Amino acid sequence: MWYIHIIIPIILAIILNYYIYIQKWNNNNNNNKLPPGYIIGFIWIVILGLLGYIHFLLYPSIQSWIIVITILYCLAYPFLTLGLQNTNNIIYNLISLFLAIIVFVSIYYKNKKNIIYVIPFLLWTLYVNIVLYII
Repeated sequence: MWYIHIIIPIILAIILNYYIYIQKWNNNNNNNKLPPGYIIGFIWIVILGLLGYIHFLLYPSIQSWIIVITILYCLAYPFLTLGLQNTNNIIYNLISLFLAIIVFVSIYYKNKKNIIYVIPFLLWTLYVNIVLYII
């Protein structure tokens, strides 16, 4: 039943993206620093699917709970920032980056060959923090 671990986060991400779309939160007001909302939504669908797969690989270890907490935070993020409208609050993006680093390190120490599934999450959170707050 490995596919359940992947399908649940993907379905939740699709529902969330639909909600963001109907709320018109997908129109980003950050001077085009980030890609359009529909691309960001697709990126998160992929990332959450990968996190779900990592959860399957690690279940029932403590690292699998770190993945669950990370998935829940990623799903809550649009509500904390009102979709893409409130990207000025650096704390939420730093929390995402911090979670990506925690997931990366915990997966690295648990099983190095599974680290490939975490790299997109880490790269995306790094990219967002650099584009929004450094460039």
